[in-house]
Amino acid sequence: MLAGPWFATTPLKDRPAAWVALATAAAAGLGIAAGAQTGAVAVTWLLAPASMAVAIVRPAWGLIAALALAYGLPFAVVPVRLGTRPPILELTLAAAVLAIVVRWVIFGRRFPLPGAGWTWAVAGVLAWWALAVVVALRFGTGVEQVQYASKLMLAVAAFVLAFVLAANRALAHRAAAVIAVAGAGQSLLATVMLMTREEALPFFSALESAGYPDAGTALRYLSDQTTLRAIGTLVDPNILGASLAIGVVIAVGLAARAGGRARYAWLAVALLILPGLAFSLSRGAWLAAAAGLLILIWRHNRRWALLLIGVGTIATAFAPVEALEHLRSGLFARDESAALRLDEFAEAYRVIGAAPVFGVGFPAEPPAAFFVGVSNSFLWTAEHIGLPGMSLSLGLALAATIAGLRNAGRSRLAPVFAAAAVATLVAGLVDHHFASVPHMAILQWSLLGLAAGALRGD
Repeated sequence: MLAGPWFATTPLKDRPAAWVALATAAAAGLGIAAGAQTGAVAVTWLLAPASMAVAIVRPAWGLIAALALAYGLPFAVVPVRLGTRPPILELTLAAAVLAIVVRWVIFGRRFPLPGAGWTWAVAGVLAWWALAVVVALRFGTGVEQVQYASKLMLAVAAFVLAFVLAANRALAHRAAAVIAVAGAGQSLLATVMLMTREEALPFFSALESAGYPDAGTALRYLSDQTTLRAIGTLVDPNILGASLAIGVVIAVGLAARAGGRARYAWLAVALLILPGLAFSLSRGAWLAAAAGLLILIWRHNRRWALLLIGVGTIATAFAPVEALEHLRSGLFARDESAALRLDEFAEAYRVIGAAPVFGVGFPAEPPAAFFVGVSNSFLWTAEHIGLPGMSLSLGLALAATIAGLRNAGRSRLAPVFAAAAVATLVAGLVDHHFASVPHMAILQWSLLGLAAGALRGD
């Protein structure tokens, strides 16, 4: 068994110290939450100590908790200032990593790393990130920017946690179930909030005390300024769409591997995700979901996959449906936002050409000669850490995805996680969130680790 007992599997009834730690964290959270001034702050007081305690006692469950937070309250911050107020999600993952390091280095409890190839690949990506950040100090990178880069490096480290977690089939299934069910919940919440429109503003105002942006930015429209888009508690409609694209792929994948009532239950979960995905009006997310689902269908029936590709292409090109017209306007750069992406791509090539090896880093003030920022995860990464760093990251991502799709270990979950990883890569072609938003980067690297690690399931 790859995942050692302390990492995930020893029953808590055999570990009284673990019970004491969890009970203490829960009691502290409940006690302070009772005196919180707002409901949102009370929730953060409950989540922060509980999730961190879980991560310290059981790092694998800490990763699962982080995945749940990515779909629930990814931007909720710890309710006290620790020099800064980091999001609970990132602190939970950091606690899991720190717990592993302390157990390994101080107490000699060896952590079961992935195989040498995977370990060196992750180490190479992290080393280049660190080197690029140091070199880029010449552009005026400040403390906040280094902290931001550290969060993105923590996301890469999530690959290792996820890889080892996936070696336990039960835990891998729980991780997949959390993503799918949490996605369905977020979809329903986003849909209800969209339907209530301005009446949802008090809810967004309440979230401000938990670290969320100003409620005045909560209503997000298309460029026509009349068509409202769903966001739920994920702040941005494209983040919502990309997250739900992953959720629907995993839900359908779980349905395909299940039987009886469980299959219908997972199909129901997938159907519940669709409204939020549709109302996000995120064209990149729609394409990402279609890519992931087509891969799953291809694995079961190639004729059906080819038929769907043909029908989908014809419908997208000619069907007089408003949603498909919105998709067409993006594919052919007919609207303002799509045309802006083309300008961003051209500018990204200029930025990368000026600093091709180490990128421009994360300067407090972007270079005056350039506009740094592009709606493409791969170009965004190249802008900030250079072409070698982007190549290392993309190479690791493709290796993990291909390994999961080839499924040499005959795992039932590896192809599901790999199909979801493909969805993130497709979404990354037209948006930067999987590279630039820490919790989205954590989600992507976790999927990649799960795809590769599930091949070694016990």
